Amino acid sequence: MVRHCLLIGSPGKEGTEDHLPGVERDIINYSRFFRSPLGGAWEDHEIAVLKNPSRREVESQIDILSNADFTIAAFCGHGAYGRSTILEIRPGVEIDSNMLSRGGGKHVVVLDCCRVLRKYSQATVLAEFARFAEVHDRDACRRRYDEAIRRSPLGLVVMHACRAGETAEESEEKGGYYSSSLIEAAGDWARTVRNGILTVVEAHQRASRMVNASSSDRQHPTLDKPRSGPYFPFAVMPY
Repeated sequence: MVRHCLLIGSPGKEGTEDHLPGVERDIINYSRFFRSPLGGAWEDHEIAVLKNPSRREVESQIDILSNADFTIAAFCGHGAYGRSTILEIRPGVEIDSNMLSRGGGKHVVVLDCCRVLRKYSQATVLAEFARFAEVHDRDACRRRYDEAIRRSPLGLVVMHACRAGETAEESEEKGGYYSSSLIEAAGDWARTVRNGILTVVEAHQRASRMVNASSSDRQHPTLDKPRSGPYFPFAVMPY
């Protein structure tokens, strides 16, 4: 089973009005989560982190994604919406989010960014490593995670932090409402089960309810997924 995870953080330039300090926290939190047993026990060499990357650096990582069995691409930073979601990977440099859809045969894309209609907002999108149940058996979690991937058919899942035309909100302390809610939802789930798989679809549904509440119903995450499962894993409990 060949995995690869690409985490892109675009906090911008320190000292400027558009700087997003929460993005750095998001990337740290995602890295810790995926490396943890609960998040699938990913190895260090399976996770690539890019901060304010060039377009060439992103393209190079996407080539690596396309050669893996299961892949995750996550972006945290400024975004906008035209015909599709636009990502500002560094100040003045944008890419179409569809570029991140080119992953392995089994691929998940997480876009925690604003989708204001063709305008950038100072409100950003970030994520936090939330509390989750302590899991000790890393190897068992990794095996369970891989088994869930093997049972899933080829497909693409795209998880958006908000609807087109909306902003994705953030907290300076916790990070993006959507990303922090995804990880917090995994922790809440882990405390209620002893054995199971939290799919990306269920994690999205749980996080969406949390985002709706924390944003006073101003932010509404959306999901693009295959019409049939089983769906890819987001978190696992092996016991």
